[in-house]
Amino acid sequence: MNAINPEIEYNFVIGKSPQIQEVYRQMQTAAKGAGSVLIAGESGTGKDLVAQYIHHKSGRASNPFVPVNCGAIPKELFESELFGHKKGAFTGAVNETAGLFRSADTGTIFLDEITEIPLETQVKLLRVLQEKRIRPLGSTEEIPLDVQVIAATNRDLEQVLWNKSFREDLYYRLGAITIYIPPLREHLEDIPELVAAFIQRLNRRLKRNILGVHPDIMQNLTKYSWPGNVRQLENVIENAYLFTKGKWITRLGVKLEEDTQSFVRSTGQISTSLDPGEFYLPSNAMSTSLRRKIQSAAKSSAGVLILGEEGTGSHMVGREIHRQSTYAKGPFVIVNCDTIPPELFEKELFGNSLFEDTQGHFEGYIHQAESGTLFLYEVTAIPYRIQILLSHLFEANRMRPTGFSRDLPKNLRVIAYTSQDLGRALKEKSLSIGFYTRLSGFVIHIPTLREQKEKIPEFADYFVKLFATRQQRPAPRIHDDALASLTAYPWPGNLLELRFVIQGALTAANFGTIQKYHLPDQLGIHWQTDGHSDTRGKLRDIEQALLQEALQKTDGNKTQAARLLGISRKKVYKMLESSPPHPVSGF
Repeated sequence: MNAINPEIEYNFVIGKSPQIQEVYRQMQTAAKGAGSVLIAGESGTGKDLVAQYIHHKSGRASNPFVPVNCGAIPKELFESELFGHKKGAFTGAVNETAGLFRSADTGTIFLDEITEIPLETQVKLLRVLQEKRIRPLGSTEEIPLDVQVIAATNRDLEQVLWNKSFREDLYYRLGAITIYIPPLREHLEDIPELVAAFIQRLNRRLKRNILGVHPDIMQNLTKYSWPGNVRQLENVIENAYLFTKGKWITRLGVKLEEDTQSFVRSTGQISTSLDPGEFYLPSNAMSTSLRRKIQSAAKSSAGVLILGEEGTGSHMVGREIHRQSTYAKGPFVIVNCDTIPPELFEKELFGNSLFEDTQGHFEGYIHQAESGTLFLYEVTAIPYRIQILLSHLFEANRMRPTGFSRDLPKNLRVIAYTSQDLGRALKEKSLSIGFYTRLSGFVIHIPTLREQKEKIPEFADYFVKLFATRQQRPAPRIHDDALASLTAYPWPGNLLELRFVIQGALTAANFGTIQKYHLPDQLGIHWQTDGHSDTRGKLRDIEQALLQEALQKTDGNKTQAARLLGISRKKVYKMLESSPPHPVSGF
């Protein structure tokens, strides 16, 4: 049997807490057996390393270990990738392929993010597990197989079984042994030992002799909730290590703040330039089509135009494109075009210091977005004349408007969004053809929430975890009856409305299990979604009620209320301007 790679043990299975000792005990049991293993846990908890540990401690250690990222395989290629195909089995199959299962024969195959496998392929996977034989695409012969299957998921298993996106019989077949890895916030007492292991590994790799972290730093580390789990802790320590010149780490390279950005790190979405007052797109709730469009747009520097109803998550899509792009290290600057008076657009975009003989200094949005991304929200609100000017500027070699004293930055990405009908906007000239041409390198349409009802449980769970993380409370579950109401509702306000509803329900439930009676009354009504329904008015009523509640909790402090609701301060002012007067304490 091969010796275990020490980095596997150092990274994620170290700890004296009862939770980690239980994980360790289950790993030993799994390594001694031959059955399938299912590993569950949040992103960053080390599911892949637990799988490697089981393999290297098993009787298969000298044989192949084949990791498979199921989330990265296109839906139409799953069967071929897993089970192989014969030459000519389909268009483009010019050679015979063995497939990943045969590559892992006599060893272990690790199916990471198992819940991403399409239902039709799940049926065939179940048959392979039962009969230990595979039949490649285009073949009439079955091939015997000797392979141990280890699967992992970061999703709530009860939820995926409930919404039938994962087969129950496959779940029971995979889970002969189920290992749940707790998030780091549930075993903070293990942090000193983990930190020591990370430093020891870095010392070996970089041939240094850092002794450890200062006690004050360790105190900060053990008080933080670590939404990105052990992976985030490792990144923080490595960052601090690289900038340490003495024998002890006396400062961290990042600020540990309990905010939305911290939660984002738990899904691997790290970008220090992102505004913590905004939400982010949960990758496990994205459709495959949307994920591919985002990935394609991120690889290019061409303009992007996002279309969709209000509240569908255009900010989140824009941020995800920015995060995956080469501009990720730069700022992500949002321009709420629908809140800027027409006569102030030039000043807001270009800054007043760009004009000759201007007193004072104001850096415009374009300069603020240098080396990053400029996100134009409701782009059709930009005056037509300014749109034409922008289209000429972005296409020209020289980025200096007439009358300006210096060039505008050219190193920035432009992403725009509109909720308006594109054809009508072009016809009525609320969107200039030239500007549209500049922006239309990629056009991404975001579906409404009612068009993707199967994703509502994932989005709801995301917002529950997000708000719970902000309040440093355990994330409660949503009762099946409440989930049924959430799924049946047509969501005229889309994701925006859903996040307000979840916020209110969490407050009503005091962060306990969300029951149906914690939801607003309108979710229990049979809704008509035709033009006669005043759905926008109902959405405004929900928003205003939650805003007033937030203002009461913060004694009228608008900045704190914005942070509590997860929206910008400017959005709070806009909501107040459109609301009837309410008596608020201290406001």
